[in-house]
Amino acid sequence: MKQSGKIWMFFGAMFAIASVLSVFLYVGIAKSNAFTKEEKQKGLSVLLIGEDDVAGNTDTLLLLWFNPREKAIQVLQIPRDIYIKRGETEGKINGIYPEYIEKYGKKEGAERLTQDISALLGISVDRYLAFQSDGAADFIDAIGGVEVDVPFSMQYSDEAQGLSIDIPKGKQMLSGEQVLGFWRYRQGYTEGDIGRLDMQMLFLSSMAKKCKEPLNFKECLTIYQKIAPKVLTNLQEKDIISFVTAYIKGKDTFSFSAMRLVGEACTGADGKSYYVLNRSANEQMLNAHFASLKYGEFDAKKQFFNEKNKAFWHIYEDKNTSYRVYALEEMEKISVKRKG
Repeated sequence: MKQSGKIWMFFGAMFAIASVLSVFLYVGIAKSNAFTKEEKQKGLSVLLIGEDDVAGNTDTLLLLWFNPREKAIQVLQIPRDIYIKRGETEGKINGIYPEYIEKYGKKEGAERLTQDISALLGISVDRYLAFQSDGAADFIDAIGGVEVDVPFSMQYSDEAQGLSIDIPKGKQMLSGEQVLGFWRYRQGYTEGDIGRLDMQMLFLSSMAKKCKEPLNFKECLTIYQKIAPKVLTNLQEKDIISFVTAYIKGKDTFSFSAMRLVGEACTGADGKSYYVLNRSANEQMLNAHFASLKYGEFDAKKQFFNEKNKAFWHIYEDKNTSYRVYALEEMEKISVKRKG
């Protein structure tokens, strides 16, 4: 597929992108002639790649699958701290993309990361959408903000990262700047970065409601002009136009669910905290919920496995671990565990 370079209305906050892209792509696949017959049958998978502002690591990795046959949209969270072994080196999965960018540039870097994720999960990932987080505020402000019921006061400051978060508890309309803070905040969660992912599920449910509000073509064009320079994708512009046209004409009924690669937090020999994946639970989840995309075995080369670390090994090999599927209404009620 050709690289169109820049498209329109997707922004840095991954779950806002998930919500908007979900609606547009689902309707587009069902009604548009822009996709092949095969894509209409199996649906379309898109890897969302979000860079952080400082180190360029993937602060966001999210797989979206639009399944027209089942009238379903499924979101798979790929935690940033996942342990991965690559050749003689090991580290976190969020460090792969900046390495590729340095060696090959952004376009080929995004392509290679997408191929890696596809091979690691054993499922077909068709396209990618890479974005910079500074597009988030522009997008949220362009759509008039998003109402979120913030479960607790969020306060944090980091001058090195240019980050200042001050969001009170309670239901409120968040601006673009506040949304950036909401999705990046990661202080005091009992389960570390998993708490941050739970919070982002809360935001996803709010954004899904926002997406049900009507949009006209002029509003879509305005968003396009603001966001286009900050997005890299192999989705084609004609595809996006088809999505928008179909969306304006009327939405179809669809189900929405979210999942997360299954694992546990664990400390490595280097003293760093990793998210170690469980082989059997993830294989079961992908077989059950991404069956049309499956072409191989989950972690066929055992890159998520560290045979030298007993704690890692027990998590990876545990046969009793289970996965969870969140329906949209469950995301609204998700309880985020916090210290104190």
